[in-house]
Parts: sequence; C-alpha cells; structure tokens
Amino acid sequence: MIAQQHLLQMLGDGEVHSGSELAAILGVSRAAVWKQLSQLRALGLEVNGEAGQGYRLGQPYEALDRATIQSALSASAGSVLHSLNTLWECDSTNNVLLDGLRSGPLPAGIASVCLAELQTGGRGRRGRRWVSPPGGGVWCSVSWTWDAPPADLSALSLAAGAHVLRALQKLGCEGLQVKWPNDLLADGRKIGGILIDVQGDLAGPITVVVGLGLNLIVSDTTRDQVNADGGQPPIGLYELGVTRSRNLVAADVVSALVDVLQNYAGAGFSRDKDFWCAHDFLRNKPVLVSGSSALSGVAMGVNEQGYLRVVTEHGEQLVGAGDVSLRLNPQESVR
Repeated sequence: MIAQQHLLQMLGDGEVHSGSELAAILGVSRAAVWKQLSQLRALGLEVNGEAGQGYRLGQPYEALDRATIQSALSASAGSVLHSLNTLWECDSTNNVLLDGLRSGPLPAGIASVCLAELQTGGRGRRGRRWVSPPGGGVWCSVSWTWDAPPADLSALSLAAGAHVLRALQKLGCEGLQVKWPNDLLADGRKIGGILIDVQGDLAGPITVVVGLGLNLIVSDTTRDQVNADGGQPPIGLYELGVTRSRNLVAADVVSALVDVLQNYAGAGFSRDKDFWCAHDFLRNKPVLVSGSSALSGVAMGVNEQGYLRVVTEHGEQLVGAGDVSLRLNPQESVR
C-alpha cells in the first residue's frame, strides 16, 4: 500500500510521468509500477497511459492533510475536538472509531474524527458497498457521546444530512436535495450518504458514530461499479462547479457534523425539519416500501421523529428507516 500511496502522490500533479521515472523514484521495476497502477485503476482511479510518454491521472488528486483540515474547522468544532486522524486505508472510518470505543466511550461532549483516503469496506444502506476510491471524495466519521440519549435520536441521520447540505450550499451548489432516510442528491444523482452506528445503553451514556461519504470526483470506473451494484447514479461535487480544495471541503463537512452533534441534545430535529422538508426529493412522489412492512403510496415528508409519512389508500402510514427498501413507484403518477 505504501507504493500505491507514493505513486498517487507523484501523479497528483496531473503531469505525465514515465514508467522508468516512477520506477527509479520508488526503487522498483517498471513491471512493479505497472502492477501498482493496475491496482489503483481497480480501486476506481482513472490512470491514463500515454504511448511512448508515460502515465497521468485523469482527475486531480489532493492528499488528505490533517493539519490543514484541523486548522480550517469552525471555532465551535475545534473547541470540542478530542482527536482528528487521517488514514491511507481502512475498512471503514465508522469501524475505526467503533473499534476505539471498545475500552469505553469518551467523555460526553467531545468529538473524535477519522478520515481515510481509501475504504475497502465502506458501507451504504442495507449492506451495499460504498465505493470510495483514493482522492475521489471525503470519507469521514465523527463520534460523540451523550450522558443520556436525545429524544429525537431516530432523526439524527436526517439532521446530519440537513447540516451537510447547508455546508454544500455555502460552496455555491444548487439543485441539492435530501432523500429519506440518509442520501444527499444533486440533480437527482447521489452525491453523498450518511450512515449512523449507535453504541451504549438507552439509559445512557450512549455514543453515536456518524459517517459521511461525499463524492468529489466520480470516475467512469466508479460510476460503472455503482451502476453494477444497483445503486443510485452518482455525481461529484466538482461536477457542480465547486473549486474549493478537498481538505477545506473536508473541514466544512466535519464542522457541520460536529455542529449538529453539539446541539442535538437540546434542539433535536426541530431546527432542521423545515429545511429538510423543503429539500425533500421524495415529497409528493409515489413510492414503494418493502421490508418489514410493504406498502405503496405518496411520500408526504417526515414527522418530528424522522419517520417517513406515506399516504396510502388506507390512510397515512409512518415508516421507520430500519431495514426497509424505498424506491419511486413507476406505476403511479405523481399527485
């Protein structure tokens, strides 16, 4: 993995580098360089070979930099930061923070943050793999402990999504929406997702790990992988005209996640509900729900606990996130 990391750093300038140049710097054979480049392609990176010249990345690359991210956090986020770590590779940033809790939760009211260049086991909803190639986005998690669980804990993923959406809007993004329960969309395509793990006793203390996957650049390889897995078509932040550096975007979204956690015990979902509903992708659209409960109807937003309101022929039904699958119903027209 060290060779892959060094290769990526050398190619990060966007220039063409010959195989012999790369091999000499790394102290390996050209065949070894070719093998490592093939592995980077398999991870979702676009590495172009130019005949007689060498290799170059098909997209810009900026390595994660812990000092830059930490110094750019909001003042409120920085004031409660316990640790911020950047990794080259892990199975998932959520798992890294969860593993760190095995000896017990941190004191209430402080945040631990983990970011990774590459996740080998990034998780989406219902066991789907989250494709997270090196440099392709911001893959991060934040852990937080409360002495007693907030009343609206079931709606935390929605509140987190609303805060991240606000942060992206400040970067000039338009056409952003949230899709229940934890997707972030741009122009109807998936730009990010939230995943929450909970540890502890309902009597307290209770710890949450809020994970965010945010696409910055979506290569053709990544797009093909997502489509093959049956996921929603992806889009990257830079396709929307954003020019802010990757490390500063990381600081923006980490600050947004820490902010929602800092204030959630007091404010709950109430301060974000109207904003969330105003950006609801599914509102007034026909949907099919399958899983523990199967029904069809029209999505009508969410309630204060984050449950999806679906109007069916039998009246309004509330759907919790849990292990359900939700999709638009092509058999019905939008009301």
